[in-house]
Amino acid sequence: MIKISGRRLGTPALGLVTAGGTMLLTPAAVPVAAAPAQAGPEQCPEGSFCIWSEPEFTGQFKESALPLGQCNAPNAAWPDGTVSRIRSLVNKTRFQLEASETPSCTEGLYHVLKPGTGSNAIGDRLTTLRLAPDCDVNQVCVYENKDLTGTRWQISPARTNQCYDGGPSAWGYSFYNNTAYTATFYRSSLCTVMPAGPVAKQSFGSFDEQIGPVKID
Repeated sequence: MIKISGRRLGTPALGLVTAGGTMLLTPAAVPVAAAPAQAGPEQCPEGSFCIWSEPEFTGQFKESALPLGQCNAPNAAWPDGTVSRIRSLVNKTRFQLEASETPSCTEGLYHVLKPGTGSNAIGDRLTTLRLAPDCDVNQVCVYENKDLTGTRWQISPARTNQCYDGGPSAWGYSFYNNTAYTATFYRSSLCTVMPAGPVAKQSFGSFDEQIGPVKID
């Protein structure tokens, strides 16, 4: 019998809005596949992160080198030499794009653009953005390989101070703690043998040995 103790985890204030099942990023986030054939998203190659200087994928276009995990302001230097805010974008990488309204990419998160989606109009609320591993909000994800690739397992922790184990097959070498709390990973099913930790909220990385079970602190 497992004794559950600790406080119940709350949900971060993300300010997510939906319209017809589509997540909105002031004022609209649209699936790339739904764009007309002549629209700007087709300019963006598979595997790339692309930005435009104007809404609706118009104006100056650029493939952006946005390293995984780097926190960036939503400004860009365009081909004509000018610098201005990004006003629309497409994410065709295998990572998700996280939008924050604070200077810190780990605070003030209000929207996530999954791989293969874009935003046709980015408002001034966006302060910073970063690419992060594909993992739902309030989940802890474990990935098969050290580079955050391969099979992904998601764990849904509901309380603190409880060992969560996705099962014998749900073990990997890398992780994303996409919760508002610190997390500790273990290499035993009873959360007794610890390889490393604690891991900060909204952080990701890898270990030299397989991990699976996790406990939220």
